[in-house]
Amino acid sequence: MSILSGSPTSSPTPDTEKKRKIMSDESHHASSLLKAVPEHDVRTLPSPTSYPSVHQTLLAMQSQIDAMSQKLSLLPTLQEKCHHLELKCQQLEEALLKTSEEFYDEHQKLYDKTRDTFLRHQCLIHCSKWEYSAPEIDASYWEAKGMSHDEVLGAESLLENFPQMAQEMRQGVGEDVEIFLHFDDGSPAFGEIFPHDETLIPHWEEFADALEKYRVPPRWFEDGYSSLKIINVEMPEEVIDLLDAATGWRNLGFETFHFGNNNFGRRGLEWALKLLQGNNSSLDEFILSRNSITDEDVDFVEQLCEGVKHHGSLTLLAIGECMTPESSTEEFRFGVMRTILERCREKLKAFDFTGNHVITHGDPFLRDFLRSNPGLESLRLRDNCLNDDDAIQIATALRHNTNLQYLALSGNDFTERGIAALENALFDQTSLNSAADSNHRCIIHLGDYDIENNVNGNYIGDATENRKRKIYKILSRQCREGSNLMHLDQENIVPEMMPNVLGMISTLESLRQYQEVRSDGELVEPIALVYEIMRGWKMPVLYDFRK
Repeated sequence: MSILSGSPTSSPTPDTEKKRKIMSDESHHASSLLKAVPEHDVRTLPSPTSYPSVHQTLLAMQSQIDAMSQKLSLLPTLQEKCHHLELKCQQLEEALLKTSEEFYDEHQKLYDKTRDTFLRHQCLIHCSKWEYSAPEIDASYWEAKGMSHDEVLGAESLLENFPQMAQEMRQGVGEDVEIFLHFDDGSPAFGEIFPHDETLIPHWEEFADALEKYRVPPRWFEDGYSSLKIINVEMPEEVIDLLDAATGWRNLGFETFHFGNNNFGRRGLEWALKLLQGNNSSLDEFILSRNSITDEDVDFVEQLCEGVKHHGSLTLLAIGECMTPESSTEEFRFGVMRTILERCREKLKAFDFTGNHVITHGDPFLRDFLRSNPGLESLRLRDNCLNDDDAIQIATALRHNTNLQYLALSGNDFTERGIAALENALFDQTSLNSAADSNHRCIIHLGDYDIENNVNGNYIGDATENRKRKIYKILSRQCREGSNLMHLDQENIVPEMMPNVLGMISTLESLRQYQEVRSDGELVEPIALVYEIMRGWKMPVLYDFRK
C-alpha cells in the first residue's frame, strides 16, 4: 500500500538497505569534517556576497597605479629643473666667490693706500725737520782734479742731483718716481764714468738714509711707474755696503732697477742680484749695462738665471756691454747668452744682450731657439759679432716663429747676403703662397738698412693686415705686368677659391690708402684687380662650376 493511500509500507529490500547505509556513512563523515574545522575559520571563509568588494579594491589599486605612472612621467621634467637649479646655484656660488675676491682685492688696495698714506705722512713729518747735511763741493775742487769744463758742469749737476733725489725719496712725491743719479759730461756717447771721491761719501750717506726710509707712493693710477737708476757714477765697495744696508731684502716697490757703468765689480753684482732675488714683487725690468762680468762669474750667471726664472713679475732682462774680449772668452760670452735664453725661455718677454761680442762659430742655437717659438717678444742682439751665416739661420727660424715682435740686429757683421735672407723671411715675393708663408709679425732693426721702415718688412700692428698687404703688393705688381691670370694658374688657384680671392681684394682699399703714405704709391686700385681677374680667369669653368 502506498503512502498516499495510507496502506502499510512494504519491507525494505537488501539493495535499499545497502544504499541507506552508504548515505548514512557519508553524512557522518561530512559532519565529522565540519566539527574538525575551527569555528572562526568557518566564519572567515568568503561568502559569495563579498566578491563585488574585491573588484572595487582592484579598481582602486589600478587607479593608484595610473596616478603613480602619471607622476613618474613628470620625473624627466623634474630632473631637468633640478639640473637648472644646480647650475643656477653654481653660478651664484661663482658670482659670490668672484664678488668676495673683488671685495678682498678692493679691501687690500684700500688697506695698502691707507698704510702707504700713513707711512708717507710719517715721512713728511720727519722730512719737515730734515735738512740735507752733506757739505757743498766747490767747482774749483774738481778743476784742481784736472777736470775739463764740461766734466765740471757734469759734476755740479750730479751734486745737485743727490739732494734732489734724497728729498724725493723722503717725500715720495709723484706717481712716476724716478730715482736717477747720473753723470753727463756732454759727450755724444753713453757717457764717461764719474770717478769716486771721498768727498762724495757724505752725499752717498744721505742718499742711502733716504733710500732706507723710502716708501713707494700710493698707486692712485694703474699706469704709475717707479724706478731706481744709477748711471755713470762709480760705486766702490764702501758705497755698495751703504746701499746694501739701506735696501736689505725688503720690497722697495720699484718696477725697474738699472745700474749702468758703475765699475762696482763683484760686490756690486752681488748687491744687484740680492735686489733681484729679494722681495721686490713689483719688479718688471732688471738692467745691467757696462758693469763687467768675467769668466770667474759663472756662479753669478747661474744665480741670475734662477732669480729671473722664479721671479713673480720680471719680464725684461738686459745685460748690455758687460763682457769684452779682454775680460772673457768667446765660449763664456756665447754660453751666457745661451744659458739665459734656455733657462728663462718660459719667463722672459724681452731680452737685451747688446754689445757683448758674441761669436757663434756657426752654432745653430739661435736658429733652434727661435724656431721653437718661445714666448719671447723682443730680442736685442745689437753690436755683436754675428755674420751672414747667422743671419740666414735666424731668417730660417723666423718663418716658424709667431711670437717675436722685435729683433734688433744693427751693428753686426752682415753683408747684402745676410740682409737679403732676413728681408726674404719677412716677405718672400716669389709667389702668393710664399708671401703668405712669410713672417708677418716681427720687425727687424738693422740700423742704416732698417727693414722696419722698409716696404718689404712688417709694420707694427696686426699680423693679418701685414699678410694681406704683402699679397696686395704682389697682385698689384702682377696687375701692372698683366700677368695675374698666368700666376693664378701656376699657383693652382682653383675656381672654388674665387669668392675668397675677390673677398680679399674688396678689403684692400684702406690698405692702399695707408700704403701710399709710406711708399711710392705702387699699389693699384682694387677695382683694377677685379677687372683683370673677372675678365679672363677661367670664366667658362666658373660658370660651369656655378651650374
